[in-house]
Parts: sequence; structure tokens; C-alpha cells
Amino acid sequence: TALVNRNFSDIIYIFSAILAPSVPFGALVCFALPFMLGSKRIFRYGAAIAGWSGLCDIGMSKGLIVTDSDIFPEKSVSIKEVKIFSDYSAQKVISYAGTLICASGSCVSAAFARLMEENDCSTMMVNEFEYLSGGGMRGLIEGHQILCGSTDLMRLMNVRVPYRLTSKTTVLLAVDGVIYGIFTVDYKPLPEVRKALVTLMRSSRHPVFAIRDFNVNPEMLHNYFDIATDGYDFPPYVERFELSEPSQNNGNGAKIAAVICTEGLSALTQTAHVGHGIYISTKINIAITLFFALLGLFYSFIKLVALGSVAPSALLLIMIFGALPVLLVSMFALKP
Repeated sequence: TALVNRNFSDIIYIFSAILAPSVPFGALVCFALPFMLGSKRIFRYGAAIAGWSGLCDIGMSKGLIVTDSDIFPEKSVSIKEVKIFSDYSAQKVISYAGTLICASGSCVSAAFARLMEENDCSTMMVNEFEYLSGGGMRGLIEGHQILCGSTDLMRLMNVRVPYRLTSKTTVLLAVDGVIYGIFTVDYKPLPEVRKALVTLMRSSRHPVFAIRDFNVNPEMLHNYFDIATDGYDFPPYVERFELSEPSQNNGNGAKIAAVICTEGLSALTQTAHVGHGIYISTKINIAITLFFALLGLFYSFIKLVALGSVAPSALLLIMIFGALPVLLVSMFALKP
């Protein structure tokens, strides 16, 4: 501008005039405003996103790992019926089953922990503990080979199953290849979980069901929640444990993107949805700010070349008009 006007004495004035609209004040709220609005929305779920770093992880992620407590929180699972064969100690059978189930970390762990407490049982030392691909686990307790799992697992392990005493939500316990305990688990489907499942399946996110409970499968979810389960991704049973491990314990260097202190799928899907909305609105806001910054620079250049001056009020108007779309995008991008 100084070169065109051959007026180098006004270089400081020209530089100030061009610098003023180059960083519109809307840039200060590009991230802060949507992050504040989104954080208020998920706060009622006891959730918080880990700043810009966590927001990038949530915003760029195409998948969502769903675990046991997301589908069936602790309050929705209980043990309905217990059958123990008379020629074996009831406390031993309950202790064996509770020890293996609690070690698995599935959604029925709390129910078995309550059952052990009610029957004065306690967890026992397990050796050679391992998850089995058929849907269950086994370990060595007090020198006995203990097998705990579904009817499918027992059939695969050549254990004789009294099918007339079992159901689709049965947990079987075998000691040295013989069934000694049958536990019928009662699952209570929560309406908010069904709503979250419907929302999740309609979203662009790909859910991966890393469910440790061997009774929970697509057929069960269809029957309990009355929803279509086409396309549900249930990895092989053994792989689910690695996927559902907390990030700080799995040694893969993953960092925490958000903290959610409320059980249930609704809190998880809302946090993911809001985080994605914050991420998208922030990117749009930055693009808007950049556009108005370039517009302000072009306007200043034209005015300085043509008239030799630029009105501060005009620069202020450009900044205000540049901030309004940022406010609108921040509010409407986070609508439920």
C-alpha cells in the first residue's frame, strides 16, 4: 500500500489499519464458545471432555466402543434363580462362579458379588485364568479345573448340559468337567438405553460392542430392546476384553479423551455426539473467521489505496458481522 501511494511515512498507520481486521475478535470464541455450550450440556451426565486434545480424538473418531455397563448398568442386572446340585457344597459353587465372573469384569459381576456376600462366600485364588472363545472363562481353583460360561461353551468343551434347566440367560459352572451350578440372570432393559441405541445406530458413528458378558449378543438386544440389530459389530469374545480395557492399562499409549461418571449408554452417546458437534462447529468457526480476516485485509487495502484512510467504524462492523456467524454456528451445531 505504501509503495502504491509512495507514502512511506505512513507505514505505521497503514500497518495498524491492516493489522486490525487481520485477527477479528470472533477468533477468540471460535473454540471457547462451542466448548462452553457443549460442556454445559454434558455436565448433567457427569461428563467432561479433555480440552482440545480430547475433542480432536472424539471429533475425528468414526467408531465408539460400547461396554457392559453402557448396555446394562449395575442396577439393571440381578440373579433370578440359583440351582446347585446337592452332592457339592453350595458355598464352594457360588465362590467358584463368583470368583471367575468378577475376574471377567462383566456386567453381572456386581450381581455375583452380592450373591457371594449374601451366602458368606468370598473370592478365591485363581491360577491359569483365561478367557475362552466359546463365551466364558476357566481357571484352576484349589486344584480343580473350573469352567464358567454359556451353554454353547459347555457344549464345545464336551460338558454334559441339562438343557431343560437352562435358559438363554443362564450362567453354568462346571467343576472338573461336571455341571454343579446353574445361575439364571435377570436383565432389565432400561428405556434410556433403548433410546440411546436407536440414536447411535442412526448416527454416522460405527459402534463396536466389546461386551464381556457372554449372554449379551445381537439376538438378545433385539429381543430385550425391540430394535433392529443388523450391522451390529460384535468382535470375537476374546478380543472384546482387549478392546474394553481402560486406556491407561492397555499399554498402547492412548490418552483419555473424556471422563464420564454416569453409567449407561445415554451418557456415552451424548458425550460423543456433543464432542463431535463442538469439533465441527469449531472448524466452521475458524473458516468463517479466516474469511472475514481476509475480507478485512482486502477492504483496508482498497480504502488505503483509493482514499488514503480507512474508517475504524467500518473495521468494527466487519468484525461484528464476522462474529455473528460464529455465534450462530456455535449455538445451532450443538442442538439436540
